[in-house]
Amino acid sequence: MNILHTRSLRRAAALLLTAVCVVGVAPSSARAADPDPTGIDLGSLLCRIGLGSMVNTAPPTISGTVKVASTLTASPGTWSPTGATYTYQWLADGAPVTEATASPTYVVPGGAVGKKLSVKVTAYKCMKNPGAATSAQTVAVPALTNLGYAVPTITGTPKVGQTLTANEGAWTPDGITFTYKWLAEGTAIAGATAKTYVPTAAEVGKRIQVTVSGSKAGYLTTFVTSQATAAVVPAVAVPVANTVAPTISGTPKVGQTLTVSPGTWTPTGVTFTYQWLADGVAITGATGTSFTPGTSRAGTKLSVAVTGSKTGYASATVTTAQTAPLAQLDQLGYATPTITGTAKVGQTLTANEGAWTPDGITFTYQWYSEGVLVAGATAKTYVPTAADLNKRIQVRVTGAKTGYLTTFATSAPTVRVVAAG
Repeated sequence: MNILHTRSLRRAAALLLTAVCVVGVAPSSARAADPDPTGIDLGSLLCRIGLGSMVNTAPPTISGTVKVASTLTASPGTWSPTGATYTYQWLADGAPVTEATASPTYVVPGGAVGKKLSVKVTAYKCMKNPGAATSAQTVAVPALTNLGYAVPTITGTPKVGQTLTANEGAWTPDGITFTYKWLAEGTAIAGATAKTYVPTAAEVGKRIQVTVSGSKAGYLTTFVTSQATAAVVPAVAVPVANTVAPTISGTPKVGQTLTVSPGTWTPTGVTFTYQWLADGVAITGATGTSFTPGTSRAGTKLSVAVTGSKTGYASATVTTAQTAPLAQLDQLGYATPTITGTAKVGQTLTANEGAWTPDGITFTYQWYSEGVLVAGATAKTYVPTAADLNKRIQVRVTGAKTGYLTTFATSAPTVRVVAAG
């Protein structure tokens, strides 16, 4: 008898399963409280029978601010009958968002800019076919807003062991999060990401900058780099060093140009300034790489103080050896000039230089009337005027040649100028 009863139950269960397959099923987590002794979960099977569908009576809605990084929340709306459970599929311009398939909340990503968002809600309930409804679309997700920024500055001394501090300046709006990246000559310094940085020996001679990045939800992340500091100097300045002494080249003679070579210095990149000296005393204004001594320097010994400098190092000064005493210029061989012509108003007088040595001398002239310079009378010839009547005429001849003293000689006076006629 018991065997017949068991077989009847199993037959009934089989018939019920066939009916479920014909009518249609819906997923549900509901299960019978106590499994049937036959091994068939009759409660679960009954719950999967779809007796009608879930009906949406008020559509789903979305709340929250539609912008990047903002969290949107879906409300499932109203369904009949009540007591349903829900799943959510977020949509962007109607297309499913792959990673947003379960939660009623959705954080708007940057990739959603320009798209309209909606959510599809599916309702489930035991012994009901599932129902689905989609919310209205939001407005298009707006583009991110730029942060208001300022160019950062660096305070502190760019010196090994001294703290440098990044100052962001005035950014808008409030609530911005800042990060920092320190640079040495434009190259990122590994691990230097704090608001402050202490230069090391590796940065000696290099300029420091900091890049400040500002970020805030709903805004474009913005970064700005400061101006560079001066080059980092050592904690204790080491002087530059002269390894080959500076020298003077040229002939130590009045009127001859002398030139200084700074020699060899370490490290590389040393710059130089110069001061010429005469017998150890600075010559005012003589601060170039070359110098041409005048006649007043004859007999003195010249030298040059060379100062080497480089950022991050102490300067050093080295003086050349002195030259031999400056020789005076050679004297031109000259002759007393003469005047030819008649000392008469309107008659041409001519200056004759005479025999000067060496060759190649350049001559200039100045005429005098009774010892007084005649303005504008600087040619080789001169024609006396009425103003010269009864006066004696002379000419001064000046000879010049490179490497020689400029020399002048004056002629003897003529007889007194007589009137024309």
